[in-house]
Amino acid sequence: MAGRRPFQHSITPASRQLDLVTSHLLKTAIAPSTKTTYRRAIQVYSNFVQEVYNSTQYFPTPLSTLLNFVSHLFEKSAAPATIATYISALSFVNKMLGACDYTSSFILKKLLVSIQRTSRPDCRLPITRDILQKLLSAIKSTVSSRYVRHMLKAMYLLAFHAFLRIGEITIRSASQSPASVLQLSDVQFSIAQKRATSLTITITHFKGNTSGKPFHIRVPANGTRQYCPVQALLEFLQLRGTSPGPLFAMGDGKAVKRQFFSTLLRQSLTFLNMDCSVYKAHSFRIGAATTMALNSIDENSIQRMGRWKTNAFKRYIRIPCLFSKLS
Repeated sequence: MAGRRPFQHSITPASRQLDLVTSHLLKTAIAPSTKTTYRRAIQVYSNFVQEVYNSTQYFPTPLSTLLNFVSHLFEKSAAPATIATYISALSFVNKMLGACDYTSSFILKKLLVSIQRTSRPDCRLPITRDILQKLLSAIKSTVSSRYVRHMLKAMYLLAFHAFLRIGEITIRSASQSPASVLQLSDVQFSIAQKRATSLTITITHFKGNTSGKPFHIRVPANGTRQYCPVQALLEFLQLRGTSPGPLFAMGDGKAVKRQFFSTLLRQSLTFLNMDCSVYKAHSFRIGAATTMALNSIDENSIQRMGRWKTNAFKRYIRIPCLFSKLS
């Protein structure tokens, strides 16, 4: 009969225990890094609802509100990928609440197509091996602190050689858990004849890792002291010490903030008279994929090294001369 509530069994001690198990399983259904991203998306959405509708009722999300939120993000110059991620976050919450999910609606899909067509293309260029070496040389002239120079050198080299995302080695703000980035305990060195021949990074918190399984990244020493990622990290750790916590930490032990890293990168680029608008923190990862492609490394290896689950890695392979013509 219409209007009747759905039948539910009575609550028992056994059902309460299973409720806790269910709650725990649902909380681990997405990767920690995805949780952080979704939390940020929901905060942005909540602020939008408060400002535009003067309301604190956020869910379920009406279709008209969803469409206006997307338009709001577009006006704020959010990238299409960012908008898509925020929509995924809202979709996740609505589905978890058992509410109607409009994120797959025809009208929203058309709105996203329009945004994709009118948005500026991703013009970020790869930091190739040659550019990386120039950046390392620039550090000596742009950074006065010996500690920060060694740290930045190790970050540049590992970001490139290990295909690291900037969010895996830096935090966005002080409110982000320092445990969400690479830790000192995540790195192990292989020693042969009293020399470090390689290092292995065990990373668990990374984009798309819904299983929570660790991924091991092996970075070999390259025999050149000046540009060797293994040697650079060893030299930095001699200054950092062995205190547990974020691998890349400031002198006070706190994780490096993304803004701090980006500012120093811009300083290096400016010193080299390079365009800061096309070389960003993510350019190290783009450069790693591009360099492997230029060295005729097969696509499966590139995809695995970068921890991509789809063919999205192909968008990271940007041969500079060709990419500039296509952009």
